[in-house]
Amino acid sequence: MTDRALHKHDCPNCVYLGTITFLPGRGGRDMYVCEPDFTASNYVVRKSSEAHDYNSGLCHVGSDPYITLAHMLAERRGLSVAHTLIAAEGYGCGLNLLDILGQAR
Repeated sequence: MTDRALHKHDCPNCVYLGTITFLPGRGGRDMYVCEPDFTASNYVVRKSSEAHDYNSGLCHVGSDPYITLAHMLAERRGLSVAHTLIAAEGYGCGLNLLDILGQAR
């Protein structure tokens, strides 16, 4: 793990969690938690500085090793509470906490 991002990421709502590299000089993956309004978190794993070259989504926790690691790092820092509720309620990608609360009413 490194403490400096390798790739350009310009979302002002993202909190950098760390970069994982496997082989020196072969790149790495930057991990973020994005909390635009602190009602739901999303994990972002950036593979390069290209705008389209990332993976994200709460539903990938447990199936994608990088998203899962981002989740673990965010939890360790106390930055991710919404995922627990979303997972417990059985919701997948495409819904945030506001959507869930709206459906519960």
